[in-house]
Formats: sequence, C-alpha cells, structure tokens
Amino acid sequence: MNTASHRVLLSGGLELHYHEAGRGEPLVFLHGGGPGASGQSNYQRNFTYFAERGYRVLMPDLIGWGQSSKPAGLTYNFELLAGSLRAWLRALNIERCSFVGNAMGGSVALSLALDTPALVSRLVLLAPAGIADPQMYAQMPGLKALITLVTGGRPYTAESMRELFALMYHSPLDIDERVVAERTAAANTQPADLYANLKLDSHKDRLHELSCPTLLFWGASDNFCPLESSSGFLKQCSGARLVAVAACGHWLHFEQAELFNRLTLDFLRNG
Repeated sequence: MNTASHRVLLSGGLELHYHEAGRGEPLVFLHGGGPGASGQSNYQRNFTYFAERGYRVLMPDLIGWGQSSKPAGLTYNFELLAGSLRAWLRALNIERCSFVGNAMGGSVALSLALDTPALVSRLVLLAPAGIADPQMYAQMPGLKALITLVTGGRPYTAESMRELFALMYHSPLDIDERVVAERTAAANTQPADLYANLKLDSHKDRLHELSCPTLLFWGASDNFCPLESSSGFLKQCSGARLVAVAACGHWLHFEQAELFNRLTLDFLRNG
C-alpha cells in the first residue's frame, strides 16, 4: 500500500514529517531511537495490515530522526519529543487516538499517556524503554553496542550498522539488507550530538498512574530492553497484559509481524 508523505510546521520553526495510510480511527506508530530510525521504515511490515482494516495509520518521524527537523545543540527530552507530537496532533485536529511504540517510541508514548491521559485511548508497547533502573539497561549487550556505534565517529558504515542489527534479531539470518542500507544513510544525516543530548527520564515511579488499557509485547531474546523490566510494569498496572515470545529479539513487530498484527488488532477492537 502506498503512503502519503506530509510535513507540519511547528512552533520554533521545527518541521515534523509523517507518513499516512488508510482512513478511520487514528492509530499512531512511534519508532525507536536507534540511529537512522523512522516511522514508516520501522513499521513497514505492519502499517498496511491496519490501514486495510479501518484505521488511519500515522507514522511520524520524531524530531531528530527521519525526515523531520534534526537540530543540533538541543536537549532531546520528553518536552521536545512528546511536546512536538502533541502539537502535531493538534494541527491534525486529533483529540484522542491509540499509540503503538517500540523502545524509545514506547517511552515517548508513555510520556503522552501519563501527562495527557485524555489524548491516549489505548497503548501497545513493544519492549518500551525507561521503565526500570538505568543499571538494568546498562548491562544489555545491544545498548552497549549502540553506545559504541554512536560514540565512534562518523560516517556510520553499513558494516557497523549490520553489527548492531545482528543484536536486534533472534537470528542474524533475518537481517534485511535493504533496511540496513536505509538506516545507514539516514543515520548519517542526524546531528552528531544527538545521543549526547538525549535525556529521557525513567517512568518507573509513575507507572501506577497509567489509566488506559495497555498491551505489552516482548521478545524473550531482546538484547536492548530487558524482559525482566516488564515485571515492575505489570505490578504497577493491573490492567496491562504481556505477550512474551520465545525465539524473538528486539524487533518483535518485524520478526513476528503476523502474530503482532493479529494480536494488536484484537486488542484495539476488543480490549
């Protein structure tokens, strides 16, 4: 399915780019924070499924990523990332919608749900970041590799990006070389100080405030966001449910697209 590409001018001169497909209830997909990530790229195995089933699928590129503005010298925090999304949705006259977010995108979605609960009807979170103590994340081999990559200087190479992607899948044989090439090119357009200025606080002490129905997905072989961090989430959010999948890595929506699409649609329709 083809998508429409749009830009919205926000205050301060920032532009937020997004892809859109389908008509109906708005469903926003938020990508993760890896180098070169973007909305449509991250969810290329998912968006058509929902657009064909009655949803207006919106895939923004967060500020600093994709085709959105990528200013250097800014602090990339929730005020910027979540705040720009709120302004974007106001520009589209969307007052309430469901969100899907993986990793950093899941953390941004949580920020929206916690600070503006009237905006978020349902949450689907794929291994969300920022729900546990930083020490737990610091031990993850995927995050160690990501830090090594983003502090190693430019340009990023396809080889270095492929090494990172090998940690995102349960089986490195599943690596899509087209995605590697796309991400490498996009990563080299991002500001060199992006990750040094990425300051996202933990939500772990606020999870009990979450009021919307929430579905968690996790790959048991996730090398970036530990499955163990989901236990604290479930203890605080009695209405949340977890789907943990064996033989699956960080990109569950990519490796197990059929399963993810089917279970997410059921959740969105039936709760």
